Amino acid sequence: MQQLVLQAIVRSSGTAFQLVAFKIVAFQIIVFLAGSALSSLNGWHPLAQAQTGEMVYPLDVAVDSQGTLYVADRNLPGIWQIKDGRAEIFFQADNKFRTPLNAVRCVAVDSQDRLLAGCSTTTEVYRFEDGRPVPLTGGQISVPMNLAVDAQGEVVVCDLKLRQVVRILPEQQIKILATIQAPKAVLPLGDEQLLVLTGVDRPLLKIAASGDPQKTMTQGQNVHVFGGDHSPADVLVADRPFDFPADMVALADGNVVVSDSYSKCLWRVSPTGEVAKWVSDERFVHPVGLATDGQQVFVADPRAKAIFRVQADGSVDVVLQSSVVDPEAPK
Repeated sequence: MQQLVLQAIVRSSGTAFQLVAFKIVAFQIIVFLAGSALSSLNGWHPLAQAQTGEMVYPLDVAVDSQGTLYVADRNLPGIWQIKDGRAEIFFQADNKFRTPLNAVRCVAVDSQDRLLAGCSTTTEVYRFEDGRPVPLTGGQISVPMNLAVDAQGEVVVCDLKLRQVVRILPEQQIKILATIQAPKAVLPLGDEQLLVLTGVDRPLLKIAASGDPQKTMTQGQNVHVFGGDHSPADVLVADRPFDFPADMVALADGNVVVSDSYSKCLWRVSPTGEVAKWVSDERFVHPVGLATDGQQVFVADPRAKAIFRVQADGSVDVVLQSSVVDPEAPK
C-alpha cells in the first residue's frame, strides 16, 4: 500500500515539474515573440537591414588604395563594402558563437590591398584571400581592438584583454612588442617607432617598432617593452585630454587624428604633442573607428549607424547611414 502511495506521489510530482517547465518555456517564447514584434514595429531587424543594405552596428572602417571602404559591422555580423557610392555585404559571418568574424571588431587593409579583420570570439586576426578569411595567428590574439600595417608590410595588433601590442609573423607566429595598459590603437611612425593610443594617463606613447627597449629614449608609465627594463616609452601626450579615445589615424601633414566617443569629437595632435579639438559635429553620437586616405578621414559611428567623411577643412558629410534605429544596440 505504501509503495503505491509513493508511486502516486512521484507521478504527481513529475507531472507538476513538467507543467512548470512547460510554463517557463512558453513564457520565454512569448517574451521572444513580443520582443521581435516590438522590434518590427520600430522598423528594425538585423536580417531586414542586411537585405536592404543597411548597417546595424558599424564599429570600424578601412579604405584601400582605390577608395573602396570596408566596414566592420559587429551586429550584422560581418563586413560591408562601399564602392562607387553603393554598399553591399562583402562577408556575412555566422551568428554562431566562435565562428570566423562572429564578433568582428576591427578592419584594415595591407600593402597589397588585402583586407584584414579582427574577431574577439575566435580570438583571431584574419586576412581575406579569394573572399575567404584565413586565420593568421592560430588564436594567439584575445581581443583585437585595432590593426595596422607597418613599413615592412607586417600586421601589428592591439590586444585589449592581454594588454599587448604584437606583430604577426609568418607561419602563425607572433612577437610581443610591448605590454601596455588599455591599448586602443597603434600607428606606425616610419620604420623605427610605433605610436600607441591608450585609455589611461599618458594616452599617446611611442615605442620602438622592434620591441627593443634600447631604441626607446625616455621613461614613461603603463608600458613594459617585452624583454626590456621597466617602463621604457616616449610620451607624446603626457596629460589626459581625451575622455574616451577609440582610434587614431595619421594625416599627410604629420598630424594625428584621435576619435573620442564620449566627447563626440575628433582631436588633432601635432608631431610635437600639442592637442586641439578639431571636429565636433552634431551628427556624431559615438565616433569610434577611423580610416584615412591621407587627406579625408572616415569615421565609423555605431550609434549614429553611419560612416562620416571629414575633409581637410573640418567639414563633415555622410557616406552611408542607416535609416532606422537598433533598439538592441549596446549602450
